[in-house]
Amino acid sequence: MEEKLTKAQKILVDFHQKFELFKGMNTKELLAVVEKVRFIKLEKDEKIFQKGHTGKEFFYIIDGSVSILVDGNLRVALLNRKTFFGEMAFITKKPRNASAFVESDQATLLVINIKDTVEPTEPEAFSKLYKNISEVLVDKVEEMNRKLTIL
Repeated sequence: MEEKLTKAQKILVDFHQKFELFKGMNTKELLAVVEKVRFIKLEKDEKIFQKGHTGKEFFYIIDGSVSILVDGNLRVALLNRKTFFGEMAFITKKPRNASAFVESDQATLLVINIKDTVEPTEPEAFSKLYKNISEVLVDKVEEMNRKLTIL
């Protein structure tokens, strides 16, 4: 099975245990939930996604930084290496509530598309994925709460 993987898929398989979203998943489970994975390199100010657009992919910053903007140009977050973002559109199946742009001179992102349907042979894989996503989202909410209490 692993012989037919793309370079990006092989890297994801090799390092998936380092990603919070895929912790506790074996290679078979990982491949059961991931539809497609690819790398993109973008330049400063390039748009990653636009508020209002739908999408089932989310992103992992390998190198560089990304600004999350609402209401045109109000930056609500500056994300750096080793950060996932954009997962809410996949989870909620609703349009994105913010836009994302490259902040640094360049950025390298891992773009991950998750399958829409549960593989009949791997239902536990999706259970693990959603549990991990929930934990990541709770961490993000707690971090935002900490920032708000400082203000």
